[in-house]
Amino acid sequence: MRRILLFVFLVWFRMETSSSFTDMNALLKLKNSMKGPKAKDDALHDWNFSTSLSAHCSFSGVTCDQDLRVVAINVSFVPLFGNLPPEIGHFDKLQNLTIAQDNLTGKLPKELAALTSLKLLNISHNSFTGNLPGEIILPLTQLEILDSYDNSITGPLPEEFVKLEKLRYLKLDGNYFSGSIPESYSEFKSLEFLSLSTNSLSGKIPESLSRLKTLTYLKLGYNNAYEGGIPPEFGAMTSLKYLDLSSCNLSGDIPPSLGNLRNLDTLFLQMNNLIGTIPSELSSMKSLSFLDLSFNGLTGGIPPSFSQLRNLTLLNLFHNKLYGPVPSFVSELPKLETLQLWANNFSCALPQNLGQNGRLMFFDVTSNHFTGLIPPGLCKSGRLQTFLITDNFFHGQIPDDIGNCKSLVKIRASNNYLSGAIPSGIFKLPSVKIIELANNRFDGELPPEISGDSLGILTLSNNLLTGRIPPALKNLRALQTLSLDANELVGEIPGEVFVLPMLTTVNISGNNLTGAIPTTMIHCVSLSSVDLSRNMLVGEIPNGIKKLSSLSILNVSRNNLTGRVPEEIGLMSSLVMLDLSFNNFNGELPTGGQFSVFNDNAFAGNPNLSLNQRSSLNPVSASASVSATTPIFTFLNIISVIINYLHLYYFKL
Repeated sequence: MRRILLFVFLVWFRMETSSSFTDMNALLKLKNSMKGPKAKDDALHDWNFSTSLSAHCSFSGVTCDQDLRVVAINVSFVPLFGNLPPEIGHFDKLQNLTIAQDNLTGKLPKELAALTSLKLLNISHNSFTGNLPGEIILPLTQLEILDSYDNSITGPLPEEFVKLEKLRYLKLDGNYFSGSIPESYSEFKSLEFLSLSTNSLSGKIPESLSRLKTLTYLKLGYNNAYEGGIPPEFGAMTSLKYLDLSSCNLSGDIPPSLGNLRNLDTLFLQMNNLIGTIPSELSSMKSLSFLDLSFNGLTGGIPPSFSQLRNLTLLNLFHNKLYGPVPSFVSELPKLETLQLWANNFSCALPQNLGQNGRLMFFDVTSNHFTGLIPPGLCKSGRLQTFLITDNFFHGQIPDDIGNCKSLVKIRASNNYLSGAIPSGIFKLPSVKIIELANNRFDGELPPEISGDSLGILTLSNNLLTGRIPPALKNLRALQTLSLDANELVGEIPGEVFVLPMLTTVNISGNNLTGAIPTTMIHCVSLSSVDLSRNMLVGEIPNGIKKLSSLSILNVSRNNLTGRVPEEIGLMSSLVMLDLSFNNFNGELPTGGQFSVFNDNAFAGNPNLSLNQRSSLNPVSASASVSATTPIFTFLNIISVIINYLHLYYFKL
């Protein structure tokens, strides 16, 4: 009897030892294949051979059971740049294979089908290619979670997934799956999470998906191009908490039946071709926190019944054809943090207690027909980040509440009828990146104290501002655009303006400025556009202006500048627009170089400036060269403006 027991033990021990060593060998082959030439030397550095039976269980990302068999491989966020080898099929006890964001490439090996114990498969954020064959999927009967997000997998959606009765989570986003969503996808037994967005799917969304009674999360949009509209049958999916059908070419009305989704927390239908009015039945979704219907063709107003959406945190209705007033109850929604209504036809005054819930963070009503005063408590929360009211008919002052709102990142209130003094606190907000208040009726002086490490765009054009330009502008170290044109500013241009290291665009034209052009300007090498026209500046163009190697636009017309036109301007190859007209320049106009780009209009109105030599040396300049009145000049000017805009695009986001 003892001999029999000893024999059994030795056989068992040999089997376990063999399995352990086989797991180690398979892991080493995995390392050899997954670690490509571009991988860092220290990637999987502890995956090394050892005679110890349990050594492989200490490999980073490897977990073993009590029999020293590998049950989990979790190697993520390691740039390996290799591929997944056939040896992966050896791990018949493996329950968790997570190889996310490892820069793996190639096709998925068919040997994955041997992982019959697998419960979790995560291959997301790699570059796997080819199809996802059904013969790999069918044997994985224990699979509960599959995540292949962000790869390059192609072909139709595999119908074999439906056979996996334990599958709860299926995420196939960010690939190149094509064709229609299979009707059979309505037959999943346990599925709770289904995400098929950002593929190349087409056809109609199957109404039969409404039979997925266990589903809580459904995301089908983004880059897919379906036919038809939202199936009204989706209103029967009463377990849904998250429904995202954004940007997938849906048309028609929003089905009122969606109001039956009483457990829904998120409804995203933006960027489609939906029409009609917003169904009042949506107010029955008492759990709704996030509602985005933007970028559609919806008409009508905000339904009065929406006052029942007491959990609403985000309300995005922008870029539709909605009209009418904003109902007063919107300001009484206790959890509202984001209200974005821009690019509609809303009118009348905003509710004056908007923001009084103490939660508002993002507020954008740009491009509507709003009138009246700005609500005084928008920043009661102390968390408001965006205050965007451009292109409306607001009047009155900007509330002090905005001037003291230290959380603000963007202030855009151009093209209104706002008046009074700009709250001085606006110019000292620590986080603000954009201040745009152009085309209003603001008056008074700019404050002497200005600061802010983040401000990149300051636009106060076309107002009634008086007084001097504050030297304290030098404290705005991140400033790229300064627009103070078309005001009533006086005094000299402070040289401190041009010590800003990132300044690209300066426009202070159309004021009553005097004195000379600051010599500090030639050291501001980041400049691409300078407009000092229509002032009363005197003196000469500073020597050394050629140092401005990125300057494309220089306009100092209609001043009282004197002296000779600097020859070094001819060396400024970046300059596509030059206007020195209507000053008191004298002497001979230099020729050659960049001067050949501009025609005589750029120098007109200077009675003591001789153009004779230019005309004799370049007799075709009047018809062939660039000026402010030629189409070629206009084109170059537009190109320069576009370049400046792209350079500043970060601040517009």
